[in-house]
Amino acid sequence: MTICRMDDADNLSGQLMTKKPGAFTKWTILTVVLFFFAVMAAGFAALDDSLTAKLLAIASGALAVLCFVNIYRSQKAADRYFLAYLFDDDINSAVVMEDIVRACTNNTLFGAEFSVTFGREHHNWGRIASNMKKIDTCSKVDEFLQRTDVVKYCGTVIEEVHDIKETKKEYRVRAKLRRLDTKHFFVVNYTGTLRIPKSFMNSDALTERLRMMI
Repeated sequence: MTICRMDDADNLSGQLMTKKPGAFTKWTILTVVLFFFAVMAAGFAALDDSLTAKLLAIASGALAVLCFVNIYRSQKAADRYFLAYLFDDDINSAVVMEDIVRACTNNTLFGAEFSVTFGREHHNWGRIASNMKKIDTCSKVDEFLQRTDVVKYCGTVIEEVHDIKETKKEYRVRAKLRRLDTKHFFVVNYTGTLRIPKSFMNSDALTERLRMMI
């Protein structure tokens, strides 16, 4: 079995808190501060028609928008970072994408008898990080990803590849996908674009395999 995932899978919990809630909080605070300055500057500009205040309002507003865009892009990049892909040498076997963060929302995958996996609990970063500490080495992560119950809960089968494009940092794969967990999703079959970082371990082997499916 070949696994394509982030190059460094040690300390997943620390990486999660830095890339998801940590980054979100940092950029959100900066966005709010810049928006506040933009409003204040606009107010001063309205009072005395100051060119400096107008320019400050425009600059602060533009920076606030850029920060908001960066929040969205950083969160999407973090989502991609915690994906993994599994495949073997048999061309007729499935290529499966797994969402590591989603797997770690389910306590039953870590020995619990019951787990709430919807609503606010789906984004309980403390619980997710706690579960990630139980797979805190590369070998444990790989073993976890190959478990049948994990695959069924957080796996998505790549059924058909339509196109593969290469950029400087990633491969963009347009493909037909099928979620294996049919209990928590209304839409199981869909077409989407996978963005696979070139920094991922075995990314070249994965894209070679996917090219065979075109």
